[in-house]
Amino acid sequence: MKVGNPADKPAPVTVAGLKVEQGDLLHGDVHGVVRIPVALAPELPDAIRAHEAVERRVLDVCRSPGFDPEALDAAWGQPKQSDGRIDGPPAAR
Repeated sequence: MKVGNPADKPAPVTVAGLKVEQGDLLHGDVHGVVRIPVALAPELPDAIRAHEAVERRVLDVCRSPGFDPEALDAAWGQPKQSDGRIDGPPAAR
């Protein structure tokens, strides 16, 4: 059995098709796992606040009396295509 040198950078591993490098941040929930390279960590607070703001707008529309699909589109900030289709939430595009 070969033992690696502790000074060597550990090799990435692949778990269920997701390549993970040393130091990566992982976020998992019922929808799956997301890998965030540690270099992006300083940007996370602003990105999280922006995502929460959009999510809050969307949930407010969904919970409002007289739910309106057009208002939901506007809350997502999604312009309709010329044929009336919407591609989905911005993160899904």
